[in-house]
Amino acid sequence: MKSKIIVIKEFSKIAEFVAQAGQVDGDVAVKSGRWVVDGKSLMGLYSLAVDRGVTVEYPDDANAFESYLDETF
Repeated sequence: MKSKIIVIKEFSKIAEFVAQAGQVDGDVAVKSGRWVVDGKSLMGLYSLAVDRGVTVEYPDDANAFESYLDETF
Protein backbone atom coordinates (compact mmCIF):
# COMPACT_ATOMS: atom_id res chain seq x y z
CA MET A 1 0.00 0.00 0.00
CA LYS A 2 1.06 3.54 -0.79
CA SER A 3 -0.16 6.66 0.97
CA LYS A 4 -0.40 10.38 0.32
CA ILE A 5 -1.68 13.32 2.31
CA ILE A 6 -4.14 15.45 0.36
CA VAL A 7 -6.37 18.45 1.05
CA ILE A 8 -9.68 18.77 -0.80
CA LYS A 9 -10.73 22.41 -0.79
CA GLU A 10 -13.51 22.32 -3.39
CA PHE A 11 -16.77 20.50 -2.75
CA SER A 12 -16.94 19.34 -6.39
CA LYS A 13 -13.55 17.63 -6.07
CA ILE A 14 -14.98 15.13 -3.56
CA ALA A 15 -17.24 13.53 -6.19
CA GLU A 16 -14.36 13.54 -8.68
CA PHE A 17 -12.10 11.83 -6.12
CA VAL A 18 -14.73 9.12 -5.46
CA ALA A 19 -15.12 8.50 -9.20
CA GLN A 20 -11.35 8.10 -9.62
CA ALA A 21 -11.10 5.87 -6.53
CA GLY A 22 -13.91 3.71 -7.94
CA GLN A 23 -11.68 2.79 -10.87
CA VAL A 24 -8.98 1.38 -8.57
CA ASP A 25 -8.81 -2.40 -8.39
CA GLY A 26 -8.49 -2.77 -4.62
CA ASP A 27 -9.20 -0.81 -1.48
CA VAL A 28 -8.81 2.94 -1.15
CA ALA A 29 -8.86 4.08 2.48
CA VAL A 30 -9.11 7.70 3.58
CA LYS A 31 -7.98 8.49 7.14
CA SER A 32 -8.48 11.53 9.30
CA GLY A 33 -7.26 11.13 12.85
CA ARG A 34 -8.76 7.93 14.17
CA TRP A 35 -11.48 7.81 11.51
CA VAL A 36 -11.12 5.63 8.42
CA VAL A 37 -13.62 5.59 5.55
CA ASP A 38 -13.85 3.86 2.18
CA GLY A 39 -12.44 6.20 -0.46
CA LYS A 40 -15.06 4.92 -2.88
CA SER A 41 -17.89 6.18 -0.63
CA LEU A 42 -19.22 9.67 -1.26
CA MET A 43 -21.02 9.73 2.10
CA GLY A 44 -17.88 8.49 3.84
CA LEU A 45 -15.81 11.37 2.48
CA TYR A 46 -18.51 13.89 3.35
CA SER A 47 -18.18 12.77 6.98
CA LEU A 48 -14.48 13.75 7.15
CA ALA A 49 -12.84 17.17 7.34
CA VAL A 50 -11.14 16.74 3.96
CA ASP A 51 -10.40 20.47 3.82
CA ARG A 52 -7.97 20.03 6.74
CA GLY A 53 -6.03 17.20 5.16
CA VAL A 54 -6.49 13.43 5.04
CA THR A 55 -4.26 10.46 4.33
CA VAL A 56 -5.20 8.34 1.32
CA GLU A 57 -3.98 4.73 1.19
CA TYR A 58 -4.19 2.83 -2.08
CA PRO A 59 -2.66 -0.26 -3.76
CA ASP A 60 0.96 -0.11 -4.97
CA ASP A 61 -0.10 -0.82 -8.56
CA ALA A 62 -2.72 1.97 -8.80
CA ASN A 63 -0.52 4.12 -11.05
CA ALA A 64 -3.34 6.00 -12.78
CA PHE A 65 -4.89 6.90 -9.42
CA GLU A 66 -1.52 8.02 -8.08
CA SER A 67 -1.05 10.26 -11.13
CA TYR A 68 -4.52 11.72 -10.55
CA LEU A 69 -3.62 12.52 -6.92
CA ASP A 70 -0.31 14.12 -7.93
CA GLU A 71 -1.91 16.29 -10.61
CA THR A 72 -5.03 17.31 -8.70
CA PHE A 73 -3.90 17.74 -5.11
